[in-house]
Amino acid sequence: MIEYNQRVTILNNVSINFVAYYQKLKAKIELIHQKQKTRKELEGLPEHLYQDISLTKNQVEQELKKFFWK
Repeated sequence: MIEYNQRVTILNNVSINFVAYYQKLKAKIELIHQKQKTRKELEGLPEHLYQDISLTKNQVEQELKKFFWK
């Protein structure tokens, strides 16, 4: 049988692991959202401004073809 102290340790470890997982997941979702937002802004940018942000038309097209998680 597991003693009380061992149970507390196990529960604390599970809680810590869950919090770490949640934080990583939240950060990943925020990154995906930021990429989507940036690509949407890039999509609406006139071609003559690509040079101002040091991109070629081909680079912009390649960026816009990427899946949302990349």
